[in-house]
Amino acid sequence: MEDYVYKLDGIAQILRGLAESSDCQQGAAMDILAEQVENISNDIHDKYVPQY
Repeated sequence: MEDYVYKLDGIAQILRGLAESSDCQQGAAMDILAEQVENISNDIHDKYVPQY
């Protein structure tokens, strides 16, 4: 599961980068997508990645 968290975090970073370089409307949509991906990543991390 930890691999999925890292992959989702990478996707969120890409979306954030695209959001900054896109026009306002597309940037806002990508920012919302990035936020949702980060939420999913955090949920997976909290539920399935062991805490050491």
